[in-house]
Formats: sequence, C-alpha cells, structure tokens
Amino acid sequence: MGILLNVIILSLALIVVLYTFLVKYTDTKYLFLIFKNNFRINVFVLIIIIFFYVFSFLCGGFLNHLIIQLEEHTARTNIGHIQIYQKGYLDSSRNESMKYLIEKPLEIITLLNENDDLNGLISNIAEQLVFSGSIHNEEKNTSTYFRAIAIEPFESIKFGAYDLTISGSDLSKVNHQEITLDSKLASSVGLSYSSKAELRIIDSLGRETKTNTRVRGIFQAGAKSSDFGILKIPIETARKILKTSSASTVSLFLNDAKKTEQTLAIINNLIEQHHFELEVLPWYELSDHVSETIKFFSVIFLFIKVLTLIISFSLIGLILMINTESRHDDINVLASIGANQFYLARMVIFEGIFLALIISFLSFIISFSISYLININGLSIPSEKTGGDSYQAYIVWDKWLDLILILFTFPIISTVAALIYPVYKMLCVRVNLR
Repeated sequence: MGILLNVIILSLALIVVLYTFLVKYTDTKYLFLIFKNNFRINVFVLIIIIFFYVFSFLCGGFLNHLIIQLEEHTARTNIGHIQIYQKGYLDSSRNESMKYLIEKPLEIITLLNENDDLNGLISNIAEQLVFSGSIHNEEKNTSTYFRAIAIEPFESIKFGAYDLTISGSDLSKVNHQEITLDSKLASSVGLSYSSKAELRIIDSLGRETKTNTRVRGIFQAGAKSSDFGILKIPIETARKILKTSSASTVSLFLNDAKKTEQTLAIINNLIEQHHFELEVLPWYELSDHVSETIKFFSVIFLFIKVLTLIISFSLIGLILMINTESRHDDINVLASIGANQFYLARMVIFEGIFLALIISFLSFIISFSISYLININGLSIPSEKTGGDSYQAYIVWDKWLDLILILFTFPIISTVAALIYPVYKMLCVRVNLR
C-alpha cells in the first residue's frame, strides 16, 4: 500500500511536468529563463539539497547492512532466527530451568516439518539442551563453572557458524564424548586441545554426575558468553548424563529472515491448535543488546530523514522565493498577454514540481553510482579485536519503500510544503492591465 501511494505521487508529478512541456511549451521556456537569471545561486542550492538526499540514502543503506549483519550474527551464534520454549523457561532462574523443558521435542519438529505452510520457509531445525555445571582440569587441579549448549554436531556447524574455531575442530559426529570450549573457559582452567577434563553436573533427578571427557576444540565465541564461559557437547551425550530426553529449546534457521513474522504467525497458530504450553520468540527479542541496537539504528535513520526533509523544504522554498521575486518585474508584461493570478500560481507550482523531479532523479543516479563503487570492494571498518581492517561494510537496501520514500517522495512532499507561500503570494499579487 505504501509503495503504491508513493508511485501515485511520483506519477502525478510526472504528468504535470510532461503536460507543461508538451502543451505549455512557452511557459517552459519562460521558466528556464527565470532559472537562468539566478543560475549560480539556484545551482548551488540544488547541489546542497542533492547532497543531503545522497547522504541520507548512503547512511540508510549502511545502517540497513549493519542490521542485516546483526541479524545474521545473532542467528548464527547458537540462537537461530526463531526459538520455541516451554512456557516458564525464560522466567525461570538458572537453577530451575531444568524444570521447564520441552518434553517431546521430536513431536514438535515433526509437526513443523509436515506443515505445508512452513514448506520452504525453514532451512534447519535443531534441538538444544542448555544446562550448567563445573569443569575440572585433573592435571592442574583447577575448576570453574560453565554454561553448556548441547546440540547435534551437524547442526552446530550452521547454528554456531560465528563461533570461530581457533584450535582443534568442531563437535564430532563419531566421538560423542568429546567437547568444545570457548577460549574464555579454556584459559580459566588451563585446558587446551586434546586435554582431559571432568564434568560435574546435577542431573534431572537431582544427583551429581561426573563424566570424563576430552577437549576436541577451542573456539572464540561470536557473541558475548556467560559469566562462566560456554561449553558445547553433543546432545545425545548430554541427555545420557542428565538422564532426560527433553530439550530446552527447538531452534529454527530460516531460508529468508525477512519472513520471520510470517513463520512466527504460522507456528503460533499450530501451537494454539494443538494446545501446546509453548512460547515462540524471534531472533530480535532473544537479546536485549540486539533489540536496543536495532532501535538505536532506527532512531538515527529517522533523525537523518527528518533533517533531510527540513533542509529540503527550506532550500526549495528559498529557490522558489528568489525566482518569484525575479518574476515581479514581468508580471505586468505577462498580464498584457492574458495572464492572471491563477496563471502565475500555476507557473510557480510547475516550477516547484520540476525542481522536485530534478532533485529526485539526480539524487537517484548519484546515489546508485556511489553505492555501486562502494559495493565493489566495500568499506573497511577497523576491528576492535584485531585493530585491522577486518570488516567490510556495504550499502544495502532491502526495503524498497524506504528507498522510494527518500529519493522520490521526500523531494515532492517538501516541495509541495514549500510551494504554499509562493503560490499564495502569486494569488494575492495585483495585476495592472495597460
């Protein structure tokens, strides 16, 4: 609906300009003459306006790219795009979370896989079992607490893609007794690749269980880890240790993150139909940091758009007023050939719309040209961790409504607002016929 409205506004502006060019050709020549009389200041002001529209476009594309990267980063740090929990799990404390597990996760997964509406929306589904315990280094007699994520080794590759392996390898589909640790946890107890370790965990029956294991790999966590560090373990091994077949969450990875809301609606409908005591959350609600960052970016972009609109309104109004003042000397001459106040007002309206279209199309061409050049190699952003140029930023637009709004609708809206006073002035002018 929004795109249709923008297209209608742009189409009406084009019709007005084409009509004046084709039917009122003399009026067009006169307007160009007026513009030429104040050529330097008009061109200078137009350049400033176009600069702000191009700046808004580039900033919007850059912020949009950051949000997309944030989305991918969040989804690929063991969260996914959507997570399904047992009701009460998120509100429970660390010690009580084992009381709020999904008892039949395979039933949920089968239901999702067999649903026709979800066909093509979901890429991967993974059960995860989250628990806590302590890890002991027998050689150095050191120990610390950990937060464990139990997952299928194959699914861990996709859901934990942003956890960078720095030593050893990821979880094995063969050696189920081996674990991987984040670098923070490994360094705190002095563990390294192939080190032996002992896990001490409270199982679902409330008894302490000790399990000997070996470190298969060390990774650098893509997201901020817990206070104690993260440990990964194959989910079947974790279930044997904890004596449970349940899961803390069922995580979904989508083919297209833009369809998160659509997928959420379908899953919530399934939960209501089958009366499951489950709750579903999207990726952007699973992290306070992510939610706050997206809101911050949105506020910045809103400020840029409002600033651009105000500057555009002011400067277009300045051009129109300068040209209107220049036209006063010609009013009586125009009156002698049959012009009246409405004719003069119509000329001002045409001039404003013509300026808006010039601004729109020049902003469009310049913005896309600069974006194309930037996107060839990207902009290097220094990394805080390495101090080098390790992150490439691009100008990306996936919301065409915002693109049309900035480059086409904003110039027309600001021009219409700026036309009010000059048109009123022309309607009130006194024409003396000789």
